Amino acid sequence: MGKPETYKMLGVYTEKFENAENTLQIFNRPELEVEYVEYFYGCATGVKGRKRTPL
Repeated sequence: MGKPETYKMLGVYTEKFENAENTLQIFNRPELEVEYVEYFYGCATGVKGRKRTPL
């Protein structure tokens, strides 16, 4: 699937990033509704959310 050098840093980035929990903290603000999610039984993680509508 393409050139191996394209993917050689993927393992390094994965180890440094670990999971999306740190990203969740960045977006966890009163004006945003965010949720930490796990995919594939925890093999992948992400953050999903939306902007809260003002009352």
